[in-house]
Amino acid sequence: MVNRNVRTLMFQAIPSIYALSLIGCAANSTPEQMQRESYAQHQQDQDQIQGLNIEVRRLKERIERLESSLQSEREQVARTEQERQEVRDALLRFKIGLEQFSSKRVDRPTGERPLSDLQEENARLHERLDEAKRRFKELLHQVQRLLETS
Repeated sequence: MVNRNVRTLMFQAIPSIYALSLIGCAANSTPEQMQRESYAQHQQDQDQIQGLNIEVRRLKERIERLESSLQSEREQVARTEQERQEVRDALLRFKIGLEQFSSKRVDRPTGERPLSDLQEENARLHERLDEAKRRFKELLHQVQRLLETS
C-alpha cells in the first residue's frame, strides 16, 4: 500500500517538476522573445494544419475515385452474373432438348436414320459443295484468261 502511494506521488511529482522547469526557462526569456517563439510555433501549427487539409482533400478525392471504380466493377460483375445465368439457362434448355431428342430417338420408327449418319452425310455434302465452289472459281479464271487473250 505504501509502495503504491509512493508511486502515485512520484507520477504526480515528476510532471509538476518538469512544468516548473519550463516555467523557469520562460521566466528567463524576454516578453518579445516569448512572443516571437509563440508566433513561430503558431505559424508551424498553421502550416501543419494546411498540409493536413491538403492531404485530407487528396484522400477524399482518392476515395471518390475508388468508390466510382468500385461501382463500375460492381456493375460489371452484375452484367457478368446475368450473362452467366443466361448461358446456364441456355445450356439447361439444350440439355433438356438433347434428352428429349434421345428419348424420341429410342422410340423412332425404323425408317429414320441415326444422328451420326446424318452428321456424316452433312459433312460429305459440305465437302462436295466446297469442291464445286473451287471448280467454279477455276472455270471463271479460265474464262477470264480466254477473254483476255481474245
